[in-house]
Amino acid sequence: MLSGHQPRISAEVCVRVPSEVWELLAKFGVAVVQISEITARPSHALKNTYRVTLADGRVVKVRRLQSVARAEQVERLLKALGPNPAWAGLLLRFREFFLEEWVEGESLGGQPPEPAVARQCGVILAQLHQVAIPADEAIGLSVEQELGQVRSHLGELEAAGRFTRTEAIELADRAVALAPRRIQPGIVHLDFCGENLVWHPIRGPVCVDNETLRIGSCEQDLGRAVHRWNLEGVARAEFLAGYAAAEGPAGLDALPFWGLAAEAYSASIRLRYRFADAGAPIQALKRRLEP
Repeated sequence: MLSGHQPRISAEVCVRVPSEVWELLAKFGVAVVQISEITARPSHALKNTYRVTLADGRVVKVRRLQSVARAEQVERLLKALGPNPAWAGLLLRFREFFLEEWVEGESLGGQPPEPAVARQCGVILAQLHQVAIPADEAIGLSVEQELGQVRSHLGELEAAGRFTRTEAIELADRAVALAPRRIQPGIVHLDFCGENLVWHPIRGPVCVDNETLRIGSCEQDLGRAVHRWNLEGVARAEFLAGYAAAEGPAGLDALPFWGLAAEAYSASIRLRYRFADAGAPIQALKRRLEP
C-alpha cells in the first residue's frame, strides 16, 4: 500500500482496492488523499475504474483493462497518437492498470451535440484515423471477415429468440447488398460517442475513455460512432462534414452497412452480458425489415 496516505481512506476501501492499484500509485510517487470506485458498468474491455485525489491537489483516474496484453497494446497506440489535447493523457501503466489524467468537463452524452461541437468531434475522429499504424500492429482486414461477424451476431439474436430464421437471413442478405468493396485499416476507437467525451472549456471535446483503442476498420469506426451517438439531422451532417474536411480516410458511402453491423453487434453484446438496454439496437434492426 502507498505509504503516507491520509486517514480519509477507510480500511474497507483499502481491502476493496486491488493491491496493484496501490503499487501503481506508489510508482507515481504522490500520496493519496481519497480513492473511490466509479465503475459504471464492467465490460469485456474494462474491469474497474477508480477516482483518486492526490495530496498535491490533482485528481487522476485508475483504470483496469481486461489483460496485460490489451493494456500494452492500448499504451502503444496512445503513444502513437502523441501528446494531443483531444485525448485524455496516460500518466503511467503498471501491468493491466492505467493511471490517467482526470479531465473535468461537461459530458457530451445524453442530448445531441451542438452542430459546431459535432463538427469538431468529426475532425478528432478523422485525425485518429490518419495516425500511422505502428509496424508491429499491422493486421489483415477483409469485407468477408466483417460479413462473417454480422452473420455471427444475427445468429446469436436468432438463437435468443429475438428474430426468426427468415428475419435473420433477410438481414444477412441486406448486409451483403450493402457491403463495401474495401476496408481502410487504421487506429480505431470503436466507442467514440458522447458518453466517452467531455467538453473542456479550453481544450474543447476530449475523449476520456480510450481502453477500446485497437487496429481495425476506419469505416466501421465511423459507422459505430454515428450509431453509438445516435447522430441524426444537422448533428450527423456536421459530424460527417468535419470528418470529411479533416480528410478522414473512411469512405462515407459505406455507412449503411456499418450502421447495420453496429446494430447487430450492439444487440448481441448487450444480450450476452445482460445489459438492460438491448432493446434499442434490436428495434433498429427490426425497422430495417419494415416494407
